[in-house]
Amino acid sequence: MQTTLKAKQSKTTNKELRDRVERHLEWESELISTDIGVAADHGIVTLTGSVKCESEKLAAERAAKRTFGVKGVANDITVIPPSEVTDSDIAATAVAALEAHSNIPCKDIIVIVKGKNIYLDGRVEWKFEKEAAEKAVDHICGAKGVINNIEVIPILE
Repeated sequence: MQTTLKAKQSKTTNKELRDRVERHLEWESELISTDIGVAADHGIVTLTGSVKCESEKLAAERAAKRTFGVKGVANDITVIPPSEVTDSDIAATAVAALEAHSNIPCKDIIVIVKGKNIYLDGRVEWKFEKEAAEKAVDHICGAKGVINNIEVIPILE
């Protein structure tokens, strides 16, 4: 008597894939907008809706591509920039972005915004903290760029 074992193949339904992508979008730290629709068809995900800046559109695409079961992404999200973003708006968003990351010592970093450019000043103990601070604010809508003046000064014991 011959026995054949078949591996159970798991097929992801379109609804399961859509739900997975939506969960990834909810956890994407660079994505502020909640006006994004997701459709799935045999591994191809289509993103629709609108966001305030190009970096949010790209963050949504990256989140979808990272999702297990996604074979392709059609990014049909429209970028609708806010009418006028002030330096104060950018500064508040930058501070919130820094506070959202547990690996950034926010108490040691000062955010200054001039002419829509974000300047990061202060001191940190590790280079990865400096890099994480810059990465946390480099996607902010309305900002032209980031100038990272944070000093890395290791604490010697």
